[in-house]
Amino acid sequence: MGPLEKKLVEQIYTPVYFDRLPENVRAWGSRFLISRCPEKAEDVRILFLNDNPGNFVLNEAPDKPVMTDCDFWFEEDWGDGNGGREVFRRFFYLISRKAEDDGWSYSRQFHELNNQITIIPTGKVLGAYGVPLRTKNEDLLPKTVKNLAFRLWKKILDDVLKPKIVFTTGKIPYDIVCAVLGAGAAPEKRIPTGWGNVSYKYREARGVKIVSLPQLTRYRLFCSNKPEIVSAVDVLMSRIF
Repeated sequence: MGPLEKKLVEQIYTPVYFDRLPENVRAWGSRFLISRCPEKAEDVRILFLNDNPGNFVLNEAPDKPVMTDCDFWFEEDWGDGNGGREVFRRFFYLISRKAEDDGWSYSRQFHELNNQITIIPTGKVLGAYGVPLRTKNEDLLPKTVKNLAFRLWKKILDDVLKPKIVFTTGKIPYDIVCAVLGAGAAPEKRIPTGWGNVSYKYREARGVKIVSLPQLTRYRLFCSNKPEIVSAVDVLMSRIF
């Protein structure tokens, strides 16, 4: 475990966070970091927060906070087979290509999956769960858990990580990051996704762009070839990079 990974994991195994969780909640199991962690905090340019680990396969100890020897866009079970993994692979492919166009340095790994070559950005992107506790329905999370998740990310974003962009899925991670960074007064901008009335949302605060994505396993926007959806993705990328 590298120094940054160790420092981040230590944030949840403290009396302030994990030890204060109700016993029945701790029994659900936890998962915090879900991608390889860069060595240094300043290397993290993009933070991706998924809502909570409701569907991951317990192929490791249920209270193990970090996935080992894998990245979540390849190994997590999103509850719908490889389709869920594919949409996340496509999403990271898009942000890595856009970041490279903007001069961000990425190392790239090539994997042939489903007869497709996927580019995985490493070194600048960190994936984690906004609420690192298992539940299939975030509405069932006790208020105390949501408050503790806020304190966890406030500590991390105030003292450890300084990302330029935070992508979120799910309402709770977006609300947490907006509250931590004081984005409540910032105007919320919306970009239609091209999928019905569903929109991307984003705000900016403290020099950080906070982007709310629809649930990617339900709205497979980054896998679509429909012109209106592809065009909307291009608009989103042009606004945040």
